[in-house]
Amino acid sequence: LPLICVASIYVIFWVHRRFVKDEMITNAILFGLATLTILVLLVLRPGALLSVILLSLVVALMHGVSNMVTMQVPLYFTAMNRVSTATGLLNAVIYAGSTLSAYGIGALTDLGGWDLTQWIWGLLCAIGLVVFVIERPIWVRYKKKYLEQ
Repeated sequence: LPLICVASIYVIFWVHRRFVKDEMITNAILFGLATLTILVLLVLRPGALLSVILLSLVVALMHGVSNMVTMQVPLYFTAMNRVSTATGLLNAVIYAGSTLSAYGIGALTDLGGWDLTQWIWGLLCAIGLVVFVIERPIWVRYKKKYLEQ
């Protein structure tokens, strides 16, 4: 899994720099792919090996979102001398979410089983997709007004 995550960073950032060039769109694409991957898991109910591969893909995609948010977005705050502040704040939010999910996923699985957990993951990924799509115009206006001077 660590090798997959490291490789995913290189692939995701290469695709981002070469084709997309917009952090919000890249993140929306990653959330969309994760949503589709989870739906494939839920609908096809593949065997153990394919399930592990698909879940590894979901982890890699979410790792890409995390790194895109913490490595790419704070660079826009260079002119304001706030790169470290932006990175620290974003990392704090990501770690808080990670902590909550570590306990929450276990409780959710105990409560409703593995299928419910995967449905919730799919729903959360779909929400992430919608949030980045809705947020993009707001971020573009903010960048033009405050960060690209």
